[in-house]
Amino acid sequence: LKIASYQSERTFVRRRGPKLPQPSFYLGERNIHPHSPTRAAREKNIIHLQQTKFNEPVAMKIDPYQTVCGRSVRAIRDFLLSVTGCMFTRKAVIDRFNCDLTEHLLAEGLIEISYSMINGDGNHYYCLTFAGQRLASARLNKRLRRPTAEKILAAFLERVDAANANPDLLLRVSDVYVFGSYLTDEPSLGDIDIAIRFERKSFPGRDWVELNFERARQSGRCLTFLQRLYYGDDEFIKLLRNRSAYLSLHSYDELKRLGCAHRRIFPPPPSREVSSQRCASRPRRSMATPSRRRRRGRGADAQSRG
Repeated sequence: LKIASYQSERTFVRRRGPKLPQPSFYLGERNIHPHSPTRAAREKNIIHLQQTKFNEPVAMKIDPYQTVCGRSVRAIRDFLLSVTGCMFTRKAVIDRFNCDLTEHLLAEGLIEISYSMINGDGNHYYCLTFAGQRLASARLNKRLRRPTAEKILAAFLERVDAANANPDLLLRVSDVYVFGSYLTDEPSLGDIDIAIRFERKSFPGRDWVELNFERARQSGRCLTFLQRLYYGDDEFIKLLRNRSAYLSLHSYDELKRLGCAHRRIFPPPPSREVSSQRCASRPRRSMATPSRRRRRGRGADAQSRG
């Protein structure tokens, strides 16, 4: 199959012959190819995707001690993570597991055939499904109880205040949003999804690249050029994360791209007591209206003069 061009109506066009439907990996889980085994894998209990609406959070429950395709779920997760965002062949699966698990991964709905490309040997290329992408990004930690999650989130907000008050750091946090399974009523969570909006601090007369290089030199570490170039961003994120395995930090642009439900938790909204004190401190205006001066016409002025 030789692909000539890609049309805006979401169809692939061959040089000769009728139009072919767009591959299912592009359209996502909502328009899965009818021959894809992902439809049958929805009913399985390996990955539970609880999604009621498009803009509501998706809760993912994975048992870290279960097996998938005869292998541990952690080994499958690591392989899916290594091939995220790219296409791979059957040989990549064999090299990773020393056996061919391609058909098992297809049956579980974690991968699917990419109908747009075929290599020179006539074999198909494969890509991850929506369920495979979710499993690749999952953290196989012990389930977190909600009271413990609230304590972790409160400690995170304290670090945000401390980081904003530190004059040596190059960034500051303007807004913090929480989304994902934290907004549900689940008693246990896998992690806490947090979206952060950063702002650069103003340093008059200083170049931003020089500031990053200076912070990298002060650390005393042997870093590459890119690590020194973005040292201020990496330092700030590591300070906020504090090596917590249950904090999943995202950018605000990623949250807007997902379009899911979220709630802003920083800066905190003003409480009622503060608003009442502000209202009490304002001076009260007098209810009496000022007296208006009556305008007299020209005739009345002439009579008064006469």
